[in-house]
Amino acid sequence: MKPPDFYAVLGVARDATAEVIQRAFRTLARKHHPDVSKEPGSDARFKQINEAYDTLKDPQKRKLYDQYGSDWKAAQTAGVNPDEAAARSQRRPRGARATGRAARPGQGFGSPDPNDFSSFSGAGNGGGGNYADMFDELFGRAGGASGGGQRAGAPPNPDDDAFSRGFRAAASALPKGQNLEASVTIPLLDAHRGSSRSFTVNRAGVGVSSIELRIPPGTLDNSMLRLAGQGHPGQGGPGDLLVRVRIAPDPHFTFRLDDQGRGTPDLITQVPLAPWEAALGAKVDVRTLEGVVTLGVPAGSSSGQRLRLRERGFAKRPSGHGDLYAELTIVVPKALTPDQTRLFTELRDASPDFNPRASTS
Repeated sequence: MKPPDFYAVLGVARDATAEVIQRAFRTLARKHHPDVSKEPGSDARFKQINEAYDTLKDPQKRKLYDQYGSDWKAAQTAGVNPDEAAARSQRRPRGARATGRAARPGQGFGSPDPNDFSSFSGAGNGGGGNYADMFDELFGRAGGASGGGQRAGAPPNPDDDAFSRGFRAAASALPKGQNLEASVTIPLLDAHRGSSRSFTVNRAGVGVSSIELRIPPGTLDNSMLRLAGQGHPGQGGPGDLLVRVRIAPDPHFTFRLDDQGRGTPDLITQVPLAPWEAALGAKVDVRTLEGVVTLGVPAGSSSGQRLRLRERGFAKRPSGHGDLYAELTIVVPKALTPDQTRLFTELRDASPDFNPRASTS
């Protein structure tokens, strides 16, 4: 559906003064306010009146609207200077090429001035350019039919999808703002379950602002999260905010590394054992991220041996869990009682053939 003409919405001429526009707005606003008007659609009509007045009362917005019509917001986002665009449009002879230079034989037309959006939209709003030139510039053909079945050689409708795509393509050619980088450190459990953090960034021309970062469950250490459009501003739109997530050291768990030294969703936890538990076997409690579980330690276990608890590790993205590896550590009493000394001596004497340092080829 064709966007409404804001001048027609307010019922004023295109050269109406600011005072005339304001009087027209006040009259229409009183008539169509939803609290006053009982006519069907009064709410939508009132919003349309407000939008038209908000655009035309601002001199800079009005200049952009006069140049680009319903595409004025895209031009504003792209950082187009309305005064410069209007001046270029007035200087350009009617029918002149959008780039201001003709093509030489065997050579395509040059790239348009990225700030000269009047080259693309001016024909529809008295700007002096023509749509055939715009399509030739963007798509390499002189005013051919668009995807909507338009007859060949006819000026394209600015509401056609092809025109909108062309306008956006021109805007995207402008340089984006620089990316902004930040970092945040969170506890292991917050990275496992997901959390959010608020912090401030200082963007050029914008100043200090607060950012709310959502950290998805299963975010590994040193992960980079991207917040699109939260970086420094630029003519082609703002850059992105890149947030590096670091996980603080945890007293109970470490990440198991892969062959390239990168962290995985598998975790390692230390499980201390008494000598007799390792020798005879035992059932011991093991801490996990979601609570305590019981682990069966087989008889004859050695220090440094790892027992796997499936899917008891760190959360995976987008779903599932890694494994938890219980690394056994044999702990000997620091001060032996006389009975313990006697029993360990008897164990030594009863094991003359056991040498833990012998080669196990």
